Amino acid sequence: MSSAYGSVAKPAMDSVDPAKLAAVLETLRFHPASRPESVLAIVPVPSARPLSSALLAYLQSLLNHEIRAGNTYPQEFELDAAGFAAYFLSADAFLAILWPKSQALPTSESLSTWTADQCAAHIAGMFYVKQNYPGRSSHICNGGFITAPQFRIGLGVGRAMALSFLRVAPLLGYRASVFNLVYTSNEASVRLWSAFGFKEIGRVPQAGRLRTKDGKEEFTDAIVFYFDFLNWEAPALELYHKPRGPVAKL
Repeated sequence: MSSAYGSVAKPAMDSVDPAKLAAVLETLRFHPASRPESVLAIVPVPSARPLSSALLAYLQSLLNHEIRAGNTYPQEFELDAAGFAAYFLSADAFLAILWPKSQALPTSESLSTWTADQCAAHIAGMFYVKQNYPGRSSHICNGGFITAPQFRIGLGVGRAMALSFLRVAPLLGYRASVFNLVYTSNEASVRLWSAFGFKEIGRVPQAGRLRTKDGKEEFTDAIVFYFDFLNWEAPALELYHKPRGPVAKL
């Protein structure tokens, strides 16, 4: 993938314990109060097995929806399949899947056979974790998050992905996280990260030329958020299933 530092390859993390990561992923099960019959599970996107063409197209459409809206992501033009994969799936990516409690949860391996109907009915969101800087600073990660439009109905998908990011990123070998461009107009995102203790370490004036509701464009500031994984203690598991503080429902 390309950055201001050129091509940034996924770093080799000697400290990653696959067994521990798998065990933590098993705990990332959320129970939306408005959907008592369902569970929201965090499932990693496999790196060794291709996704179904329908699933890849669906995930690509989620990002392109945000790009067309023009007010959360900096890209101005939609990405093709290769561009999407290079941007969103090039490191570690995860899906938030809303699934009936009465059925066995889908596995990463099963994602190679998903249909378009399954995707629209069950993929509630997605996020990636990747290095923000190369080489000697590759221990600092970045994350990108999208909740599917049809699931922005108070299920807490954004909150679940945020909590999962905080649990998973340190296990991938990262010591801290920096979010470079959280536009101040993205109030839900600002509230979410502030509620979880992310520190505002700077602002970039007029960082985004964003679309407004009336179809015009305006320049908007962006917040740079920082989070230190080394000085954070994961809350007890039961807190993952209860509202905690003024966290926005996404």
